[in-house]
Amino acid sequence: MNSFDYNPLADVVTVSYVCSECNNTNIECIMVPSPDLSAETARESISTDTAEIQCGHCGKEYRVELATSYNAGWGVMPDVENIIEVEEDFLNNEDIDY
Repeated sequence: MNSFDYNPLADVVTVSYVCSECNNTNIECIMVPSPDLSAETARESISTDTAEIQCGHCGKEYRVELATSYNAGWGVMPDVENIIEVEEDFLNNEDIDY
């Protein structure tokens, strides 16, 4: 499996995956794109972002694509065969530096 869903209200997703090159388990935190809340439809509210990450053991690079609408969030890691777990993180005001 190389796709996953997440809560569109999340600020960050933490993805655990197995490197397809060296079989090392990696954990990456990725910022979630904010949907366009002024859009009239869910389809129009979709915001996308792409992150580049790399295996902490062998250095193989991976692309992570995220898309968020006001009612859904989904991601894909095209070159990863085994996503172990996805956790959502919600920042609160205490985590933000003013």
